[in-house]
Amino acid sequence: MFWKRRMGLEKDLLPRKLVAEARQYVANGNRLAQERWDIGRSDRWSADLAEGTLSFHFGDRAITGPAHVLGTYSSETSTWLWGCANGSLPERVVIVSADAVEIGRSKNIPVFAHRKLPVDESAGDDFAAVAAMLTGMVGVYRVPTRTGYVWFGMQTFGDEPVHETGD
Repeated sequence: MFWKRRMGLEKDLLPRKLVAEARQYVANGNRLAQERWDIGRSDRWSADLAEGTLSFHFGDRAITGPAHVLGTYSSETSTWLWGCANGSLPERVVIVSADAVEIGRSKNIPVFAHRKLPVDESAGDDFAAVAAMLTGMVGVYRVPTRTGYVWFGMQTFGDEPVHETGD
């Protein structure tokens, strides 16, 4: 993988089996989120990071839930930055990212040992999926920015979670 070569690491930063499991977990969660809340059919989305909310707008209604920034990718520097390592983000939106980093480090998953990684854009999808699975997020919502992407972990909209992790 490109990002593995760029890091100069012989060992995978993310085991392939873990990535496959996390990608399936996120795909299932995103499907359930779409079925329950129509997230994939919204007219637009918005985030109020100061308030810690992520909203999806449907004409005359909106659904709002907590915003959890898992990480960001900069196309200018070709780097991934964990949400909790981004000093410009409010603490309330990076708590889940910090939890993911802590869990990942405790499981000796190499990618979590680095706050910033020189990678290609596709690595962000893998990193966010694993972080979402480790922390029990329902799914992941990736949004473009002027300089790259932000990955939000989705948990709930309204009072009920989409599914329980069962762990």
